[in-house]
Amino acid sequence: MMITRTSNPRFFALTLTLALALNGPASAEQTLAEMAAAAFAAKDWKAATESYEGITRAEPENGAAWFRLGRSRHALGQTADAIAAYEKAESVGFNPQLSRFEMARSHAANGEAETALKLLGEVAELGPSRAIVARLEAAPELKSLDEAAMRKVQTSLTPCSSPEYRQFDFWLGDWAVESPATGAALGTNRITSHLGGCMLLETWTSASPHEGMSINYYDSRDGSWNQIFIDNTGNVGTWPPLRGALKDGEMVLASPTDATPRTRWTWTDLGNGKVRQRAESSTDGGETWTTGWDSIYVLQKDRAQPD
Repeated sequence: MMITRTSNPRFFALTLTLALALNGPASAEQTLAEMAAAAFAAKDWKAATESYEGITRAEPENGAAWFRLGRSRHALGQTADAIAAYEKAESVGFNPQLSRFEMARSHAANGEAETALKLLGEVAELGPSRAIVARLEAAPELKSLDEAAMRKVQTSLTPCSSPEYRQFDFWLGDWAVESPATGAALGTNRITSHLGGCMLLETWTSASPHEGMSINYYDSRDGSWNQIFIDNTGNVGTWPPLRGALKDGEMVLASPTDATPRTRWTWTDLGNGKVRQRAESSTDGGETWTTGWDSIYVLQKDRAQPD
């Protein structure tokens, strides 16, 4: 096996000595990788740069090593060389979103704001990532970039932040549930936001000893809203999930078309802290519908902001 070299003769000699002590030349590359990782963790950027330069010479397809070489060079202020390392990392298949983000950071450090913003736009187009959002918020090089453009990038990168995910937020809150005909109490319901706005959780308690919970979520793959409900009788009444969408200001979720009977639930935002909820069923494939549940939700405590 070829023994990896570095640009520093003394560093190479130490690596070789340690490698030979660990049963010969076959472990030299592993030792260099371990030393590179240790230098990187310790933020000894000079040693890390030399180590990863040696690794990438011996393993030109090692995308992770190219990426860490870019990080090390950036920390030393060698931003142009860092960009070249990130480009190589991406070209051999290493995490294009992360590679482009770090390229943007190096371009921003060079004062190349337009190029940095273009790259960040490409990063956002690759999909939401809370890990990238955390890096974006922590990167001092990006603080000087246009604030409006950066807000747009951050919103695009934040999962479940697009307007579609907020379509059912009118149901959020602590509610008293009443009969629309008599005003009699039917129960209470609490709807809360979870997972960074990716899911609504329903916690229902009726005036009788009946309790249930549902999870409600937007599926970006097909643009549908979905609900899965289970109650304290063990009934999984909405499996497969009710599915539908916001239509003309109403959230309409229904069971699959081949279900018998079919069920359809509709939530209507009435304004002034009230929501109407109706359940209907059909035994003729959706030609006609019969109302089985009708209720008015009266807001007791607003919980409109995602947790």
